[in-house]
Amino acid sequence: MVNNKLLPLALLYVDRGREIEGITRLQKLVFLAQKDEGVSGDDGFEFKPYKYGPYSKELMDVLDTLEDRGYIKKTIQTTRSGNEKYIYSLTEDGQELVRKGLLKKRGGKDLLDKSEDVKKKYNQQPIERVLRYVYNKYPEYAKNSELDIAN
Repeated sequence: MVNNKLLPLALLYVDRGREIEGITRLQKLVFLAQKDEGVSGDDGFEFKPYKYGPYSKELMDVLDTLEDRGYIKKTIQTTRSGNEKYIYSLTEDGQELVRKGLLKKRGGKDLLDKSEDVKKKYNQQPIERVLRYVYNKYPEYAKNSELDIAN
């Protein structure tokens, strides 16, 4: 059986390894994979309402661990407004881990298929559209948001 803590690796692997821009986007992709696609089970990430909708501290810890172990790369980019944006990608070691580990486990192919559905649907959309979708479909996670973008 697949450990769903591997979901960030799966999301970075699918869609030809396309990068995921921004931690807010990555958080929402993991959230939507769990909620919309049913990728969770007992070992999914726990999300709580936060500044930009659903947020998981546990997911942040897992991302830090994956980066420390050399499976993912986090690049910092400065936006036009002067803020920092993280760009996440899979390293060669991360790709190998998915190919040799995740793909061979029972349920691994299903996790990758569902991850691909979510990534293809939401990774290229403007982040405001993704947030609006999440806020409208899961309003209980938007109650602490600093953004007013529902509807």
